[in-house]
Amino acid sequence: MESLTTTWTFKLGEKVKDTVTGFKGTVISRVEYLNGCLQYCIDPKVGKEGKMEKSHYVDEGQLVSAETRSARARKSAPGGVMPHAPDRN
Repeated sequence: MESLTTTWTFKLGEKVKDTVTGFKGTVISRVEYLNGCLQYCIDPKVGKEGKMEKSHYVDEGQLVSAETRSARARKSAPGGVMPHAPDRN
């Protein structure tokens, strides 16, 4: 099988908007399918009455950044301590 490097348009943690439905939220995961389709899982804000709304997978072509250009430039790659990472000592 061919090894390809995918270039993702949106970063994890970035705020995005679906141009077809108007759905807005934060990118929490990305999926690449064998057919080349790239999708992002978008998690919306907590809804009315503190209810957690459902996340949705959206094709990359339907999304636009909902952040200002300067906010997008300031974001770094996600990171931090992984709670179940192997000890590197």
